[in-house]
Amino acid sequence: MPQDASNDVSSLTNCSDGQAVEQIAKWVLTGAREADVLEAVAATWPGRDARPLIAEALASFSASGLVDRAMVRGFAFEATKDLYRQMREIGDFAGALRALKQLVDLAA
Repeated sequence: MPQDASNDVSSLTNCSDGQAVEQIAKWVLTGAREADVLEAVAATWPGRDARPLIAEALASFSASGLVDRAMVRGFAFEATKDLYRQMREIGDFAGALRALKQLVDLAA
C-alpha cells in the first residue's frame, strides 16, 4: 500500500498542496497503481480532491526532464569523484578503478 512509501504520513494530514504532491510523486515512483494512490490520498487527506494533486505530481516528472545536460554531467562528475574518494578510503580499489573509468568517460 502506498502509505508505507513514506516514513511518516501522519504528519502530512494538514499539509500544503506542495507536500501532498511530493508524497504522491513518491507513491507513484514506488510503483503504486492509480487506484492505490487514490485510496492513499483519501486515507491520508480526507476530503481532498486527489485528481488535481495526482496530475500535478505527474507533471512534475515532465519538468524534471527539462534540466540542463551540462548540469547533469557536472553532477555525475562530482558524485563520481566523491564515490572514488569513498572507495579508496574503504579499500575498494576495484570500485575506485570503475569510478576512474567513469570519470574518463564523462570527461570525453
